[in-house]
Amino acid sequence: MSPVIHHPIFEIKRRLDGSQVEFVCQACLVKPGSHAAVLYHIDRDWQFPQAGLTVPAGSISSGFFWEAKPFNLYHWMTPDGVTIGDYFNLAAETRITKSSIEWLDLVLDFCIVPGREGIWLDEDEMGADIDAGLHSQVEAAKTALGSKSAKLSRHLGRLSRSLLQN
Repeated sequence: MSPVIHHPIFEIKRRLDGSQVEFVCQACLVKPGSHAAVLYHIDRDWQFPQAGLTVPAGSISSGFFWEAKPFNLYHWMTPDGVTIGDYFNLAAETRITKSSIEWLDLVLDFCIVPGREGIWLDEDEMGADIDAGLHSQVEAAKTALGSKSAKLSRHLGRLSRSLLQN
């Protein structure tokens, strides 16, 4: 299966320390000001030791972003569409245009590997000196994601596979 390639779109991940990382993805569905779905071809192994997970080079990441939700989701799969895992980033200040998706990484992530319980990652990076406003944003995002994560993973996993087939 090979994905339908639409136009390139930049994903711009901003970090709390002011640094940023950019990825060139392929836009599959973009509704500026609302939501987006993109595909990204993974060119090197991604290691997530806390979750006991390696996403191998050659895998595909489908990313889902919403301006009105305090998180985004990456669904990782093999080129044949087999799920490797789901990775939720707690996020803020998400802005979606036709040419870019920009968001602020709130540090905490939630990872779901098939057949295992989901696990929160990077809690150790939150530090005691975290700004009170940011702390409340993170807690609100954790609550919003809450029990929805498994259902969202299943639904968006199906959508990800359909993006590969079209």
